[in-house]
Amino acid sequence: MDITWERILEASQHARTTGALEQIDTTKELIMDRDVEFVVSIARALESKPKNNTPKDASKPRPNPFLPPHPDLFVGVVHNTHNLILNKYNVVDNHLILATLDFEPQENPLTKADLRSLWACVFKFGMLGFFNSGAVAGASQPHKHTQMLPLPLYDPSSAENKHMVPMESLIVKCASKYQKSEPFLISGLQFKAACTMLDNQTEEDNIAHYLHDTYLSLLKFLNIEDGQTNYNFLLTTRWMMIVPRTNENVGNISINSIGFAGAVLVKAEQDLQL
Repeated sequence: MDITWERILEASQHARTTGALEQIDTTKELIMDRDVEFVVSIARALESKPKNNTPKDASKPRPNPFLPPHPDLFVGVVHNTHNLILNKYNVVDNHLILATLDFEPQENPLTKADLRSLWACVFKFGMLGFFNSGAVAGASQPHKHTQMLPLPLYDPSSAENKHMVPMESLIVKCASKYQKSEPFLISGLQFKAACTMLDNQTEEDNIAHYLHDTYLSLLKFLNIEDGQTNYNFLLTTRWMMIVPRTNENVGNISINSIGFAGAVLVKAEQDLQL
């Protein structure tokens, strides 16, 4: 992959200058719960933002922001299969999106090509990759896409948990009982989450096959079959995780894949009491 981190920074600066990228200002709090130090971003501006009550015209097709991508948000093409795009609404700087070049439904399973492109960015830039499969899992666009956030998810100097991803404190604790590539449930949670520690000895030419086999193994381990499309998928260079979904919200908080990494976006302090 020819795209560099410098190219991403350059595209981000350009998008801010043109106004194509909209920053969502937040304040952050660290909250310890069940040995996980959650990163909570409070976006007070979203709470005070006036609601648009104008009825939508159902006869008009919904615009697809990925086909074609906005030129001021476009970064480059990865492996001739995916467009790398800046996320328009930024809570975290350099939030990236990988969208298929041609339209595919977001509910479709991840393919070897999806995982090859995602891994190329996750590995090269040290990012957290994720996929919201289905509306209940937090998918807001019907065009198939994965997403990435830079790591760590917070400033480790201000936190007790020194892991790159907050949930790793539980993942590492559970993983010690299992072999590499062996699926296991993460204990100590109020929801079902399955994880696999990755074999970092896998050669680059075989990585797409290895990741796809691991992905299918986790789906099978969780009894997620064809037609069950609502789940969250997370990927780092060390592990892969899948969380089945039945509800999108916890109280007033919409939870997508990032919530299961240990990072949550809320609109007001009272949401922290949930």
